[in-house]
Amino acid sequence: MHKLITYIDQHILRILTLLFLVIIPLYPKFPLMSLNNTHISIRLEDLYVGFMSLVFGIQILRRKVVFDRFFLKYILIFWAVCICSFLLNAFVTKKITFMNQGLLHTLRRVEYMIPFFVAYAAFASEKIIDVKNTAIKHLDRYLYLVLTVVLIVCLYALGQKSSELFQPVRNIFQSAYESNTGFVSGIAYFLFRFFDFPAVQTMNAEFAKGELLILTPFARVSSTFAGHYDLAAYLVFFIPLLAAYIIRGTHRVRSIVTYSLAILTLIFTASRISFGAFIASIVLFGVYTRKWKLLIGTILLTSILMYTNSDMTQRFRDMFQQRQVFENTRTGEEIINQDESKQALPAGSQFIRSGKGSSITTNSKALNEYKQELIRKEIDEARKGGRVITQQEAADIVAKKYIDDFKDIVVKNVVAGDTSLATRTQVEWPRAWNAFFSNPLLGTGPSSITESTDGDYFRWLGETGLLGAGLFMFIIAHLFIRVYRHILNTRSHDKYLFIGICTGMIALLINATLIDVFEASKVAFTFWTVMGLVIATINKETHRANTLV
Repeated sequence: MHKLITYIDQHILRILTLLFLVIIPLYPKFPLMSLNNTHISIRLEDLYVGFMSLVFGIQILRRKVVFDRFFLKYILIFWAVCICSFLLNAFVTKKITFMNQGLLHTLRRVEYMIPFFVAYAAFASEKIIDVKNTAIKHLDRYLYLVLTVVLIVCLYALGQKSSELFQPVRNIFQSAYESNTGFVSGIAYFLFRFFDFPAVQTMNAEFAKGELLILTPFARVSSTFAGHYDLAAYLVFFIPLLAAYIIRGTHRVRSIVTYSLAILTLIFTASRISFGAFIASIVLFGVYTRKWKLLIGTILLTSILMYTNSDMTQRFRDMFQQRQVFENTRTGEEIINQDESKQALPAGSQFIRSGKGSSITTNSKALNEYKQELIRKEIDEARKGGRVITQQEAADIVAKKYIDDFKDIVVKNVVAGDTSLATRTQVEWPRAWNAFFSNPLLGTGPSSITESTDGDYFRWLGETGLLGAGLFMFIIAHLFIRVYRHILNTRSHDKYLFIGICTGMIALLINATLIDVFEASKVAFTFWTVMGLVIATINKETHRANTLV
């Protein structure tokens, strides 16, 4: 018992870090405690980080913790800037409307980065017994666990999609369930439902309550993550690292399988920016390492896997769409003719005109399409007002309300961006810019520009100003520089691991242009934990090299 207590005391931070790397990606985002004025909840991960921080604080008091002083200094300054921004905008400028929401967002900035120090201290406390037992071998143990978790995440995601992939098999079990009773029916039901792994998402207030969701064939997989964008960001960070393991020959078969499943899962998320980040990072990895077979093989594999799901290619096609716009020449009102296909993204209201257009009174097809858009508009307005009207009732309203307007309507051909792009460029990013210009140094405070900006760079500028955004990018840049310098000083195949980390960071930074990836808890926690391990490894390897000299 004494030996067990001694072992736990000596390795408590290591144990907590290993558990953290498993729990964070795999445990779904079930809420434990809801907060007013937000659908963000207190979750198990918050309690775990709180406990880990308590143990870490005790170890600091016992002088059993070491820090990388450079990153300690600048991360503490970054936290101080976030806190100052919150205090200023909560109590002076009043830009933060809900105090509890602003405080939660501020504390989350601190919470996400704490694992960096815990992981660093856990790794730094590992003793290297001899020259052959290098720090890289210690890092391998951690990364082996991380990539095992990536494999499980991908398998679970494919379980959410398997009802579509294995529909014939699913139909057999469904038929057996419906035609039998008792034990046989129970087993058949279990196997039938096996092809519908549930999701727990937080993409809106209703989903965030923790309900188990069975995804439809048109839905994008999210695995154990809060949404498909978070899952995609997590994957693009680790795919280059998996490529590095394939080159090194370490656990090659397992690495190839996980690599292939990660790419397939990424395709099933249908996240365009993440897919672009993956292509950019893997091309950069292949060119830098001169591993042309890996690069060509990845491109061929990706091309083949793209045929398993048309959603990704459809979303790329929908990025810019040729549509018709109905313009009222008297009032200036414009209504875009939407494509009602389930597979197509709606077009946004931002578009490029081509030509003057023609009157719909001389174009019966355009006239009918315009009436259908008005009918949809009336049904939507009724629903927002708490009423339900039928298609025919809406058509009758349109006939009476708009009959005198038809002569003023012209139809024009336009090129329109999809609603996803339009929401960013017309609403979220301008809102972030306005927040930044109202206080360029400290921004308008955490949570002040809503819970999502769909672009981390705009979010940092809007919420924490030049000081907060500049410091965060400074920290990220120095993490990258530290890793890249180590690549230049490493001659063995171990350098491929660090090249994988660097290109994974680049993929995340590309992703951050359109997604709030560093505010997605599962992505942020994992990123900072892995970077703590990597920086500790580099420092140990550098110290070892200097000692041998």
